[in-house]
Amino acid sequence: MFRSLFALLVAFACAAPAAAQDIKPRILLIFDTSGSMGFDLDNGLPTGGDNSEQYPGNGGLSRLAVAKQVISDIVQTTSEVEFGLMRYPQVEGSAINDGTDREPFTGYRGLAQNPLNYLGFCNGELRRDRADTSYALLEPFGPDNENGILSWLDGREAWPVDRELRAEGPTPIAESLRLAERYLRTEVLAQDPQIQCRQTYVVLLTDGAESCVPGMQQPVLLERTLALREIPVEQDGVQIQASVKVFVVAFAVDPAQQGLLDTIARVGGTARSAQGQVDLINGRAFAAADQAGLRRAFSEILAEAIPTERCNGEDDDCDGAVDGEDEDCEAPTPGDDDSADDDDSADDDDSTGDDDITA
Repeated sequence: MFRSLFALLVAFACAAPAAAQDIKPRILLIFDTSGSMGFDLDNGLPTGGDNSEQYPGNGGLSRLAVAKQVISDIVQTTSEVEFGLMRYPQVEGSAINDGTDREPFTGYRGLAQNPLNYLGFCNGELRRDRADTSYALLEPFGPDNENGILSWLDGREAWPVDRELRAEGPTPIAESLRLAERYLRTEVLAQDPQIQCRQTYVVLLTDGAESCVPGMQQPVLLERTLALREIPVEQDGVQIQASVKVFVVAFAVDPAQQGLLDTIARVGGTARSAQGQVDLINGRAFAAADQAGLRRAFSEILAEAIPTERCNGEDDDCDGAVDGEDEDCEAPTPGDDDSADDDDSADDDDSTGDDDITA
């Protein structure tokens, strides 16, 4: 009996850290599905499609195809993060878009013969509750949503069972941020028992600036971004102020439109200096002009979003342990007075003190 009890306690002790390590950071991806995402990454001209099976285009490489590939690779290879997926609001319906009067919003050609199943709009809802609802949330957070996310990115469509991201519509960044805040506030943060430890982020991937609130872009974008940084949450009668950082990835963006995106990144708490340091005064959004740059931008974002344990007296990586292994935090660090107590030891060939400090 005692052996059985001991074995049970050991099994529980071993399982506890594994369970704690499942507290992953969450990243809500807002994927630009505006018409310009169908433009050629190299020359900025419409490709007439998006490099998918149904709409291959004229042979040019679309921004949409490149972004899909990068995001798909990241989702498949980053098990340390829980992802959710949003797009700019679109209405869906069988062959509802034959291109009529859509010239400003789409780069697709031949829609009269091969209509799209998507129409983009400036306003929308989180979910589709009617056939004519313009909606944005495609894949909410969940432990088993990877295949669902990937199905939107694979370049194949069998509507309505297997749908796809399409480059159709304007660029409603402010509305997308509003919907992201609503989703996180009402469905995610308040229901998260690990809210005090788990970090949640929004990553906005866009190839242009706001186009749906002319003349009011900056104040509206500031308001929407600030709302994400100050989300009121109540759990068990306790008020919690949750703060969601907003990363911005400016992909093939016209330099004239970069300023508004930099503003979002600064208020969102993620702007970077030219040296890669956080700079919320003069810093800029992450920028990418090609596939390699886009991968690099997301790598840097993930490096910040995925927590690692540091010697600061806190449980940084939500694994139930503070500062990891004790010996890691007791090792001498540059600037410690104890590491230079004996001048002779620094000159001693047998001493490893200098190696420890400079390693």
